[in-house]
Amino acid sequence: MGRVWIKTKYDYGMKMEIPHSCNIANAMYGFRELGAELVPYDDGYF
Repeated sequence: MGRVWIKTKYDYGMKMEIPHSCNIANAMYGFRELGAELVPYDDGYF
């Protein structure tokens, strides 16, 4: 499987990138199980 871009946002409390929503998090876990390369990105609006 190829690359999958995952929309993330930076959480300053945890000091890490987290998925933008719970639906994106569920998709991320599913794609990870399929063996896809996950590429996080932040559009900078939030």
